[in-house]
Amino acid sequence: TGSRVLVDPLLSCAQRGIDPLCPACARGDYSLCYNFTEGTVSPGFSIGSCRDTGGGWSEEFVAHYTQLIPIPDNVSSEDAVLVDAFCSSLHPVMRNFPRDDSTVLVIGCGVIGLSAIASIRALGGKARIVALAKYPFQGQAAKQCGADEVVYMNHSSDYYAGLAKALDAKLLDPMLGKRVVLGGADIVYDCVGSSTSIDDALRFTLPHGTMVLVGLAAFPKGVDWTPIWMNEVQVRGSFWCSTEEFEGRRMRTYEVAMELLKAGRLELAHLLTHKFRLEDYKEAIETNLNIGRTGLIKSVFEF
Repeated sequence: TGSRVLVDPLLSCAQRGIDPLCPACARGDYSLCYNFTEGTVSPGFSIGSCRDTGGGWSEEFVAHYTQLIPIPDNVSSEDAVLVDAFCSSLHPVMRNFPRDDSTVLVIGCGVIGLSAIASIRALGGKARIVALAKYPFQGQAAKQCGADEVVYMNHSSDYYAGLAKALDAKLLDPMLGKRVVLGGADIVYDCVGSSTSIDDALRFTLPHGTMVLVGLAAFPKGVDWTPIWMNEVQVRGSFWCSTEEFEGRRMRTYEVAMELLKAGRLELAHLLTHKFRLEDYKEAIETNLNIGRTGLIKSVFEF
């Protein structure tokens, strides 16, 4: 059957036959490539969004040899298939790693938020981690990944009060505008990317703290940006993954994840909750659209 490999799907300069590399690729920041619309393949950030390559919803697709990463024998296919989602969190965590004496808030406990928690623990981080989850099954997974405390966001509870208690913060109710938070977390990873989550993340970041945008946002509306200047908050963006410093070496984010799996410092397979045959794609889509009922964290097609 051939070798098992992981595919890093980014289509940056090297995969497009472009030489010399653009400034971003020369630095190793492949996700910030200047040439996603140029070169020998059609426009697109990655395999799956380029008409020349196909994608994962098929039995085969095209990849450049530089995109292939061998899967060690002691790493299961279930662990390996989750590396793509995991690296979208591993990259921003490594670029904004919390101190051991700090408090972290992770907003959102889908696969990206859970991967952020798992990243911190796999890299040896001992920071206190508070997670904001929507469903009980997400909270259970957050604990399994290494969260110290979980606050639930649901219609029957005031999650602001829950977060304030967990983060030892105070809530003030002004005559006008939204509630003011005094205190919060040293680093907040927003792993949702909605208007509400961005607003919450800014409010619950400590003065001089860091808010990291991990979840992809479209056009956020109604966000109160006041905490950025009132609390001198540093806002950091993140897109996909690229190259990291890991144990004295520079390596691709996917390679870091594979090293963590190989060394037994990381487990991802428990986040893979559903498998579908490709012909059952309608059921797969329906299941993904109703995670509160189905308990889905991450699903895959199997062939």
